[in-house]
Amino acid sequence: MVNEELEIGIVSYPIVESNLEIERNIFHVFHYDAYVLMHKDHPLATKEIISIKDLKNETFSSMSKDYVLWHVLKNIARENGFNCKINFMSNNHDVLINNVLTDKSVALLPIQLREMYNHLPLVWIPIKDKIKPFDIVVVHKKNKPLSPAAALCLEFITNHKISEPSTKSISL
Repeated sequence: MVNEELEIGIVSYPIVESNLEIERNIFHVFHYDAYVLMHKDHPLATKEIISIKDLKNETFSSMSKDYVLWHVLKNIARENGFNCKINFMSNNHDVLINNVLTDKSVALLPIQLREMYNHLPLVWIPIKDKIKPFDIVVVHKKNKPLSPAAALCLEFITNHKISEPSTKSISL
């Protein structure tokens, strides 16, 4: 998008590109929460909650530098007095999770992915250290007009109330 390939995008905030305009839904804040992911046989897998300091000697698999989670991982490790050892990076969470399974590394990923991987021997552990949820926002190039289709899409995403899915059972 920044290099003119896309008009709008749905991305994780914070945004590091200064030439993008950020738009949010006026009724809802959409976000995801980062958890530590590891193989169920990992020595730390029995913890109910984990501190970043507990991970100082671990090897990480990480999303690439294009993703906010890479920056968060590097910064939170530095704030806790260590440089994280990243042995593998990918732009694809399937590939990243497969690497966690095979090399027994740990990863920082959105807990919202857990349901997709429930069939795998993985453990998702919440982080004790404060990592605020990451907002999901719509972005577009600053000072550049949108096509009618992109403008309509942006209008819909940012200005319509989105209902929560019903959890009530329906009897027929």
